[in-house]
Amino acid sequence: MKNRKSNKEVLASWHPPCAAAPGKSWYYIYRIDDTETGKVYVGQHKYKLGETPRSYMGRGGVLLKEYARRGRSPFCKDILEWVQDTDGRDAVNERERWWIKELSAMADTYNVNPGGKNTCLPETAAKAAATRKAHGYRPTAATRAKMSEASRGKPKTAEHRKHLSEHHHLKTTHVIEFADGRPSVSTTDALAKIAPMYGVDATTLRRRSARGLYTGGIRLAEMYGKQLHDNNRLLRASIMCIDPVVGDLCTMGALYCRKNRDKIAYAGVSVRACKIGDKEDERAKQARSLQDAGHGSTDPVPAGK
Repeated sequence: MKNRKSNKEVLASWHPPCAAAPGKSWYYIYRIDDTETGKVYVGQHKYKLGETPRSYMGRGGVLLKEYARRGRSPFCKDILEWVQDTDGRDAVNERERWWIKELSAMADTYNVNPGGKNTCLPETAAKAAATRKAHGYRPTAATRAKMSEASRGKPKTAEHRKHLSEHHHLKTTHVIEFADGRPSVSTTDALAKIAPMYGVDATTLRRRSARGLYTGGIRLAEMYGKQLHDNNRLLRASIMCIDPVVGDLCTMGALYCRKNRDKIAYAGVSVRACKIGDKEDERAKQARSLQDAGHGSTDPVPAGK
């Protein structure tokens, strides 16, 4: 069993040997010994001014379970090496892996990974992924944004690029309709691959399909559905309604927004039942009403804001 060091011996090795170089920080490789079982744990940590030797005692999963079961009193901590490095920690990771390999050959360890920042064995990663999938886990929008930002600009391996190429197209299914009446065909091929097969440009195919038109004898059905959605938005902006709560004139789209903002006040209000006609027709009606009332102006009156 390893004998504990005295407090003076631990404190003597606790401070960095000198000031860190510009753009770098001090990191240390530490060793935690279990005085009851003889096992060791090797890790790395960034030195913080005012930190005490036992304020950080490792974060290994197996080690933390032992802390919870037996407490921290059977464990002692020593510093193996001081390393200057940037925030990338490439040098620190390399030294941590070397120490884990050396000590693993001499004693049983609590380390389950080969070392290095955020390293993980392939079987451990596969098990974690299967667990997330089984429980229907999906990262939040904020988490996905952080993941995207972290991976931006990093070079991808040939294997990673091949995986993206093989699986990215599965997000979209294209339905090809033929002008000559042949049965439609569904495919997961990318649009850039479909268009040359029929001798058309991908951009032209997408734009004409959105208008419900054929090009090269084909069109994409799902593109027409998107255009119908856009047309519906334009339609809501052209139909006028009377707001039964406020009592003014507004577009159908504006009334939908008001209803979504104040669901209590607009409870039971049917937007479609409030429509009174096209925007231009209603403005003309208002102009005629003002003219009949003697205002003498035939300019259309702006609709409700």
